[in-house]
Parts: sequence; C-alpha cells; structure tokens
Amino acid sequence: MNTKRFVLLFVVIIFAPQKVCFGFGEPITDVQISPEQPSIFDIITIESQGEFSSWTNWYDSSVLTVNELSIQLDLYFSGGSGPQVPQAWSHNEVVGSLPQGNYNLLVQMYWKVSGAEEYGLIDDYLTDFEVVPEPSTIAFLALGGLITKIKKRKENWL
Repeated sequence: MNTKRFVLLFVVIIFAPQKVCFGFGEPITDVQISPEQPSIFDIITIESQGEFSSWTNWYDSSVLTVNELSIQLDLYFSGGSGPQVPQAWSHNEVVGSLPQGNYNLLVQMYWKVSGAEEYGLIDDYLTDFEVVPEPSTIAFLALGGLITKIKKRKENWL
C-alpha cells in the first residue's frame, strides 16, 4: 500500500464521521398550535421543537409579534464547543386569545456562537391555522335562525 492511499484512507476514516456531526441537523422539525382548533376564547400556545446535531446549545430568548392575521415567533439560541451528539429542544410560547380569522404563523430560529455579536438565521417554519367562533356561539346563531324561520312560517300560514 503506497503512502498516498494510506493517508487518504486515514483522512476518510478519521475525519469523515466528524464532518457529519457538525452543523445543525434539522433545527425546526415541527410546529403545532394548542389547542389544535382554537376558538376566540381559547388561550393559544405555539409548540415548536427541533434538534441540533452538534455542539452544546442553549435557549437565549424569544420575540413574539402579532400583526393582524400574521404571527411571527423568533427563537434565539447560542452554542459553543461540546459533545458531538444530537440535542433535542422544544419551546412553548403563549400567544393568548385571538380574534376569529385565518392566521399565518412563521417561526424563525436564530443561532450564534457564544460570545459573538450577531445571530444568524438558520431555519424557518411556516404554517397556518384558523381561529373559529366559540362552538356555543355557532349553536346559538343556528338556533336563532331556526326560530326565525319557524316564526315566519307561522305568520305566513295564518
């Protein structure tokens, strides 16, 4: 075996597995709304989760912005050297009650090396959900419509 092949084989065996460990993996793997079908009276929570594939990472802060029918949640993480193992994370953010409507939700994840000045965007997740009127409100509206219809029939019959 010549020297070049031995060095190449050494580099592939020793350094290739470590290259796979560096990076972020799938930073945001899922975003859910709780409750799944919120009404105007429900307290809404955004449940997001993901996984870092390396380093030691920790949650710094979050910023929630609600503009009419658009919601944005920015998550900030920092990291530094540490074990090269997958690290799962999850974050719950309480939004509160929202008016009826179809909402767009954007969750963005920012990361920086510990001690660095600025965060960089590493992933985002876009989904939508609907806030409906309270089910009992819908039932009362239907009942009111039914009573009005019966009343009109009675008036027309007399």
